[in-house]
Amino acid sequence: MRILLLLLLPCLFVLGDSVAKGAAKTTGFPRYDQAVANAVSYLRSQAGKIPERETSLVAYAMVKAGEPADDPLVQDGIRHALERTEQGHSGYDHLYLSGVDALLLAEVNPEANKAALQKIANYVSSRQHTSGGWSESTNNADTSMSQYAMLALWAAKGAGATIAPEVIERNIGWHLDNGTRDGSWGYRPEGANLTPTHNMAMAGAASMGIGRLLLHGPKSRAKKSEAPVEKKLGVLDKVEAEEDEGAQLVFPDYRPRIPAATVDARITRAFNWIEPRFPPPQRDNEVLFPYYFFYALERAAALYELGDVNGKNWYETYGDILLTMRSPEGIFDRDSKQHSSTTIGTAFAILYFMKSTQQTLDKQYGIGRQRGTRGNPFGDKEVKREPTELDLLLGEMEKLDVTVIDESPIEVADDIMTSAAIFADLYETVRPEQWQRPGMRSDGSPFTVESFGRYFLHDPIHHVVDVRRGLDALNGRS
Repeated sequence: MRILLLLLLPCLFVLGDSVAKGAAKTTGFPRYDQAVANAVSYLRSQAGKIPERETSLVAYAMVKAGEPADDPLVQDGIRHALERTEQGHSGYDHLYLSGVDALLLAEVNPEANKAALQKIANYVSSRQHTSGGWSESTNNADTSMSQYAMLALWAAKGAGATIAPEVIERNIGWHLDNGTRDGSWGYRPEGANLTPTHNMAMAGAASMGIGRLLLHGPKSRAKKSEAPVEKKLGVLDKVEAEEDEGAQLVFPDYRPRIPAATVDARITRAFNWIEPRFPPPQRDNEVLFPYYFFYALERAAALYELGDVNGKNWYETYGDILLTMRSPEGIFDRDSKQHSSTTIGTAFAILYFMKSTQQTLDKQYGIGRQRGTRGNPFGDKEVKREPTELDLLLGEMEKLDVTVIDESPIEVADDIMTSAAIFADLYETVRPEQWQRPGMRSDGSPFTVESFGRYFLHDPIHHVVDVRRGLDALNGRS
């Protein structure tokens, strides 16, 4: 099937002239290519009418769709981004514009725009609150604005700008401290607006995904190996000729206080939040910015290397919903006109369909970093329900050969944190009336959901005591 698709892809450029002209890159799905072509045509029809604050987003979407950097709309966006950077970003949208301007400048010519990107990075870093978040003022940090601040820093760092890693880790800490108990985030989680939403669940997950990438490297990073070896604990398959860890770390000399496993577990909870709340709100009377969610989802899913949502490929599942959110003319026009526009909604739709974040990751880390066992988010194969990380852990532990374990203590600690977080997330889903539900352990011992959880908490503590006694005996202190 993969070979057949590869043979058919060139046909897209001859079967439909509008597709060929409107999308120089392909999504791999003709229906999405046509949607992108129509969206690009609409943006072109708005030339000269697009507000200055929206031109860099339009330009970024156009470039990600494959339009050249010398396209007039792209040039308008670049010019305005450079002018704003020179004058200094300001106003309520200062972080949104910093993020989008940095993305555009880093995409079209990172070397030529390095000085401007350094200026954006310096500005965004200087506006971070002591809590680790960002907003339009000096207090009451905002999940959405924090996302665009992190985008600005990621784009600037990718172009070679100097950034303090502590800025990145403070924002990860802010997200860990300010999420909702059920896994999402509020728009203003420090007190002004605690209501969890689809948009903020993915905004928070995307920010943490950027932080994880910058501080710990790609999620699917494998160890260098002479030959493939069997995976341990179901985490990763070995791949050919991987570079060493340091080559993939943006801050190789920085030792993060927050483990990668803690970040991964929190992102997992955000995706767990949106799964039972499918489909997302699709009209501006249900949510202020319906299209915002899709671009945030694309970014979070690419950074997290997401496979399925509700047992289905996330990209097609949500992409087909996005297709229904067009006008008869193919325009994405359901955004609130008070704070957004049809132009912004259309640009967000293009960025989703073009898998814009994945394009950036492919440039930075190489194409095809997704491992097949985690599910490929671009529809290479049909996958039924994938086993969870807990399923893989339990299954692999049964056949683990402890004589060949070669993980470092840090790697073992990360694996333990991941497994503990997965177990904790399962217990977060238990409703009050379910805590006393009875069951039998494999040896016949009776347990309730509550007593099994208490037993599970006690057992590691018991084994820590055993390990300490063993270490004391080895050191002659028994």
